[in-house]
Amino acid sequence: FTYKKHRVHLNLSDKTIQAVYALPNDGSNFTYASESRTYAYTSGNNIFMLEDDQTKTQITHETESGIVCGQSVHQREFGITNGLFWSPSGKELAFYRMDERMVAEYPLVNIDARIATAEPFHYPMAGTKSHEVTVGVFHTETGQTVWLKTGLPKEKYLTNIAWSPDNRSVYIAEINRGQDECNLVRYNALTGEREAVLFTEKNKHYVEPQVPIAFVPTKTNLFIWQSRKDGYNHVYLFDTDGNQVKQLTSGKWEVSKVLGFDPKGEQLFITSNAPHPDSDREEGNPLEVYTWAVQLKNAKRTCVSSVPGVHHTSISASGKFAIEQYASPVIPRTIDLVRMKDKKVMKNLLTASNPYKDIVMPDVTTGTIKAADGVTD
Repeated sequence: FTYKKHRVHLNLSDKTIQAVYALPNDGSNFTYASESRTYAYTSGNNIFMLEDDQTKTQITHETESGIVCGQSVHQREFGITNGLFWSPSGKELAFYRMDERMVAEYPLVNIDARIATAEPFHYPMAGTKSHEVTVGVFHTETGQTVWLKTGLPKEKYLTNIAWSPDNRSVYIAEINRGQDECNLVRYNALTGEREAVLFTEKNKHYVEPQVPIAFVPTKTNLFIWQSRKDGYNHVYLFDTDGNQVKQLTSGKWEVSKVLGFDPKGEQLFITSNAPHPDSDREEGNPLEVYTWAVQLKNAKRTCVSSVPGVHHTSISASGKFAIEQYASPVIPRTIDLVRMKDKKVMKNLLTASNPYKDIVMPDVTTGTIKAADGVTD
């Protein structure tokens, strides 16, 4: 928690303070590595590191306007929300470096100011020069930065960065500027060499990966990948040689979020609008979202949610428990603590009162209309 401009880490078991970080006022994009107990952050266009003994290290030293390090790139598309990526050990930090000096400025106006001000913004219009992005890996033990050899063309999108469990490899979903081809590429984090293109996805319209790969606990040669290659967002199991082991989910519905794994790496937890076993809804109904457990061995799905509605779920770091929030047109918000082993509700944390209980409500009905193709509801 933050207290008087300091970040305090408290041990909940014995109520002792583990560390206090004096985070700088001019810093942003704070990213914490729990194993090394180190913060990475940006100040201006550069990256800094703050250790729990308050040692501060500057990682990049860019001085020219138009070169930005450690921040989101590619207009925050393709699921990109940050620019700093700690390895599992917390000893290596991957980061974006974006050079947009060659990109024309687009005239934006800041209307939040008392008197509106002009704030030009680098934006690559279609057919014009785009920014160039590279990925560096800072090794905290040597103080050296290795640049991944992403090669040509420079005008491509480096998206969905992920680390291997052994801290030795960086995986990047690379997309061409035409956005109709995606390559999942593995790089050596020690040398920067491009080791392998694991697989390629193409689509005549566009490809749009939104989520990095996620390795299966206890099985470091297996990872999951989300893709819409069959028309719906589903989850696939791959090995580190790029072979598709199996498609874990399928159907005319969407996997909305991958929540995590159980401790043994035998089950994957997701939320999706797949129909509830007790529901008469058709596949892919957007009015209901449920939590599911998927067996990696045989792709068997079990619904964790017992009540119809839209469920928003978070899984504990251990994968043993979940906090499930849900509501529906007839159910105010409810929050339950669920044990994932047997899907049992351990405790109700909140049951909201009905805000409309004393109000005469109109009848509400829902239905469908056909899309332009005359087929799709």
